Amino acid sequence: SRAGNGPESVAATITIRGRLGQVHAALGEYQASISELEQGIDAASTAGLSAEAAPLLNDLGRVYMASDEPLRGLAAFADSYRLAGDAELLRLTAALNLARVLRETGSQENLMVRLGEIRAAASKLPASGAKVSLTLGLAEQYQDGAIASPDPGQSRQLANEAAMSALDQAEALGDQRLISYAYGQLGASYAALGALDAALVATRQAVLVAQAAGANDSLYRWEWQTARLLKRLGKDQDALSAYREAIDTLGKTQAWLVTSRRGFRQDVLPLYEQYADLMLADTHRLAAAQVPAALQQVQRTLERLRVAEVRNYFENQCAVPEVVDTIPAQPDNVLVIYPMLFADRAELLVSAHGKLHQFTSRVPLTELTNEIRLLRQSIQDPASGDAYLEYSRRLYDWLIRPLEGVLAETAPDTIVFVPDGPLRTIPLAVLNDGQRFLVERYSLATTPGLSL
Repeated sequence: SRAGNGPESVAATITIRGRLGQVHAALGEYQASISELEQGIDAASTAGLSAEAAPLLNDLGRVYMASDEPLRGLAAFADSYRLAGDAELLRLTAALNLARVLRETGSQENLMVRLGEIRAAASKLPASGAKVSLTLGLAEQYQDGAIASPDPGQSRQLANEAAMSALDQAEALGDQRLISYAYGQLGASYAALGALDAALVATRQAVLVAQAAGANDSLYRWEWQTARLLKRLGKDQDALSAYREAIDTLGKTQAWLVTSRRGFRQDVLPLYEQYADLMLADTHRLAAAQVPAALQQVQRTLERLRVAEVRNYFENQCAVPEVVDTIPAQPDNVLVIYPMLFADRAELLVSAHGKLHQFTSRVPLTELTNEIRLLRQSIQDPASGDAYLEYSRRLYDWLIRPLEGVLAETAPDTIVFVPDGPLRTIPLAVLNDGQRFLVERYSLATTPGLSL
């Protein structure tokens, strides 16, 4: 600020604000990032340096998207595209980001045309890491937009071609991180085409390159993708090993701490849920002596997930204890229920008297979620009378009745719920067995996790 108010000083201010915005965004400090980027954009606007504002507007759009503000993101990308001028790479990057936001907000019309124009223009750009990133973004958008595309097969084929092009470019540059991402995207495109063996080969190559480059932030994604592919190939045991590796790698990166809540729901939560799903399904094939250890592994995974959720929510590594592998012992008069909701069923993991039990309710997630929603609405509506009882009894049949043998055997005084998903939106005390509410039979508690 002491250098004066001349053009060089203004340009320096814009650059510094932009860099600070990027740093805050990388740390997950989105409001601070937005503040720095907006100050830089204002400085550029005041000085009449509209072209200097374009890269900051593109970064601002990304931060808004990470903050679950797609309309503001859309506006920022549109402004960046409009002001980019002769900066062709920036203009194309903003155009691609704009196409992505439009697709994610339901505007799929002319997506393939827009992507085709970006691809044609990008092919003329000189080689650079930014060009590789742009080509990888094209591959991702072709693939993600395939479902609503007039020709899904062609869209997936274009995604595959873009991924192969990105790989060639990255290898020519010798950039190991980009090579890893290119192999990973190539694997994803092969998987979308149904070529699972080729997908697995490419994804494993992405894992090897990421390991060599020390890129744990991308490594967990490729380990996770490997797990999904192995599961699709029917290799469940290998898939479980790959899921464990991905979760361990993710724990080392602490990516869940700096990612947005939207990013957490997309890039972290499903990893834990898919692993728990496969683990619980696999227990039915295990020998009786192996089941307790498997259920303990599921419980530890669920506890790690809950800790990650709380740290992500508070954006604070110190919000909860660091070590969660040792779950506190519970008194004999306490029974703990972990309800886990999957697309085709609800799994109930029950801890009582130092033992873990597993129960399965064959109720689809859509049906269960609808009953929970109806129960919540009827509780909140004073005019609904006793209408809520129908829903509370049905939920009791799915969530508590399967456990009645264990409840009778262990005779707990207190039930502790570690609820999942939509179950967090209702008071579980209202569950009714047809004669009494659950709270009339037991003291009840709810917690995000025993480790917390």
